[in-house]
Amino acid sequence: MNDIIQSFQLELRVLENLMHFGEHSSRKVQEAMLKLTTDCFYNPTNAQFFGLIKKCFMKEEGFNFVDMLVIIPSEDLTLHDVLAGLVDNYRLYHTGEGSFESDVDKLLTLSTLRKQIQIAEGMIVQVKNCTIPADAQKILMDDLNLITALNTQESKQGISNFELADEYFEGNLQKDLIIPTSCEQLNEALGGGIMSKSLITIAAGAGVGKTGFAIFLLDCIARMQPDTQSLFFSLEMEAKHIWTRHVGICGQMLFEDMFHSDITNSVARSLEVPIKIYDAENCKSSADIDFILTTARLKAMEKKISVIVVDYLGLVENHGNFERNDLRQADITSKLARIAIELDCIVIALSQINRGASARASDDRCPYPHDAADSSGSHRSSTLWLGVDRPELYQTDPCYRNQFVIKCRKNRFGGIFELALAFNNGTFATVHEGFFKKPFAKTPIDLEKAIFYPDS
Repeated sequence: MNDIIQSFQLELRVLENLMHFGEHSSRKVQEAMLKLTTDCFYNPTNAQFFGLIKKCFMKEEGFNFVDMLVIIPSEDLTLHDVLAGLVDNYRLYHTGEGSFESDVDKLLTLSTLRKQIQIAEGMIVQVKNCTIPADAQKILMDDLNLITALNTQESKQGISNFELADEYFEGNLQKDLIIPTSCEQLNEALGGGIMSKSLITIAAGAGVGKTGFAIFLLDCIARMQPDTQSLFFSLEMEAKHIWTRHVGICGQMLFEDMFHSDITNSVARSLEVPIKIYDAENCKSSADIDFILTTARLKAMEKKISVIVVDYLGLVENHGNFERNDLRQADITSKLARIAIELDCIVIALSQINRGASARASDDRCPYPHDAADSSGSHRSSTLWLGVDRPELYQTDPCYRNQFVIKCRKNRFGGIFELALAFNNGTFATVHEGFFKKPFAKTPIDLEKAIFYPDS
């Protein structure tokens, strides 16, 4: 291969910068790892060295220069020589990390170019050896299309209305998948379940329980999709609190009130729904929208994702240049909607309301989209926009005790609806329609027993 389609120095710069960052949490590293494979490296020892870095990355282990010195087997003198050369090159010629992204793209281009030339060389040989002109021409056209396709994969993904019509009449047009949840009350309101590839916005005031409801909804969705995982980006609450809340929801009891046997059983039930939690305490980049998207894509490569929760939108960082904050928020929610489609999962985004609802009548304080600071973007991009409320926080009438109200303000694939769940110390339970209506005969204690402890 000549120097036009391979660059030893370029490969060194990419490997050096990977070790320069040296950790899984680096956004630039994550973006690079979504693109790079060992095939991108023409030099076989460089490809082998990259393979070691990739393994460390997938295990979320460090891979800086010192780490690699320990990771490379002591008997593998070839890779140790590569590392020594990389260290010397880094010390003498390293130009900084500014060119890293462009270097990765150049490496990808060279890799594609090598594949295209290989196809072209084989094509010429076949054409020269072909004795039938029509066959030679077909070989030529097929391989030219294949060469072009390597650079135009995305442009070839469009589909015409003629093709869609043909698929429909042939019975091959894929129907939208409705995902049933483990909450029958919610399934009934949604006509069977939640539409796949949806962004769901949950809006509420502070202290209402939107995080708890998001965990409950995650559990309801993911529990019905075995062999999947869920991601939870908690930008305000520590991971251990998300975990205890999930355990409490699974055990229908506040975690702090559980006996040891209750905790054991509830933890076992919670582990049926695998969740990876990223919080600001353990993961400094967890609030970055690019980190959220890149992490989701990487985790999806390991195992299908059923639900992604972002708690909450107001804390998500977006480093793009925007003239107004509402445009920044709209960009965040549109990206979350797109990742739901790309990964074929449900994304739940929480929204803090900061105006409007408290000024309305006490029977109409469930949030509307215009109550939320990020209203324009979240309402436009969402498949479902849910306002949630707990009237007992400002109503003294006992009929509102334990009531958790959900009002759907937007449903892209159906009608809007209203339903009520029972809420007690962070746990949720379904109740029949009209359960909270007046006249109210039961005492508050009897009500809690009837909902949360029916066998007592």
